[in-house]
Amino acid sequence: MKTLLKTRTRLLLLLSVSLLTLYSCKKIKQEEPVLGDTKIRVVNTVVGSTPQDVYQNETKVSTTSVGYGQNTDYLTIQGGKSSTIALKNEGTQTISFSSVASPYANVSYTIFYYTNPNGFGAFAGFIDENLAVPTGKIKVRFMNLGSVLSNNINISVTDGGGPVTSGLAYGYLSAYNTVDPTSSLTVNVIGSTDTKVIPASTFQAGKIYTIWFDAITPTTVNYHVVAQN
Repeated sequence: MKTLLKTRTRLLLLLSVSLLTLYSCKKIKQEEPVLGDTKIRVVNTVVGSTPQDVYQNETKVSTTSVGYGQNTDYLTIQGGKSSTIALKNEGTQTISFSSVASPYANVSYTIFYYTNPNGFGAFAGFIDENLAVPTGKIKVRFMNLGSVLSNNINISVTDGGGPVTSGLAYGYLSAYNTVDPTSSLTVNVIGSTDTKVIPASTFQAGKIYTIWFDAITPTTVNYHVVAQN
């Protein structure tokens, strides 16, 4: 497994992947972890949060703090072994949230900082795909972090172009979708008449995107675009 959470898997214990030691009648030698650089991008989805600095153990790895609706560039951390990833209020040692993680080396992750329905801070981390984008297309995936939404989300190509992702539930990340960059996307909460249109001008051919959603009311969704490359 090379994700901190599997795609389309409910948010569980986040950023807590570890290597397994296998036992039978006698102990089997554990595979040595591969050490090396790992890239992480941190997205702050917590409304009203103080801008956050990113740390691995006691080392600050971010150069600028990340406020609500913002994301860092890719930050280089050490992968292949267990360490603590923490967010601290800008310019202080006050920890907003931290978690022990064992990210794989030589992999890129997007990590969402969010609050769960009970109001507690959490991380959700996913591996970023780096495969070539088909010529003249984009790749885009979607993350539902709208805990107050009354129903799931549908995303479709505007003007009858057909569905892209249907029934995206809270706490789920879609697979990557290949889409024409000249197409706009329509987003709505199932059962709601309110829609949002993500204009085609948002996209550039050859790029990979993650679009995450949050909400203030049960029937109105907001979108945020993160360019991966």
